[in-house]
Amino acid sequence: MAKKDSQQNQREHYRIRYPDLERPEFLVGKQKYPVLDVSERGIRVKLPMSHVFVLGQIVKGIVKFRSGKQVAIEGRIIRITQAESSCSVQLRRSIPLAYIMEEQRLLLQRYNEL
Repeated sequence: MAKKDSQQNQREHYRIRYPDLERPEFLVGKQKYPVLDVSERGIRVKLPMSHVFVLGQIVKGIVKFRSGKQVAIEGRIIRITQAESSCSVQLRRSIPLAYIMEEQRLLLQRYNEL
């Protein structure tokens, strides 16, 4: 796949960016990482100063949404951004769209400004 196609694909799915207090958690073993944003095909998580993730690594874990729903995910780390202390994970299987829409609905109810 050409880089241009890859960049377009990243924009094909609706993405929710979370306010600090509303962030879901990404659980990998005993570690918990705040989820900065989520789409059907990817998540971006906040990393601590010392992290063990590397570009291209496959990660597996559970995303626990504020709604109480959980989804097991697996994906490849496609970007690590030092300036934001975050990494982006491209998922092998989609997060159900119903989960994404429910999250959006809950945020709109709480903030009514997204």
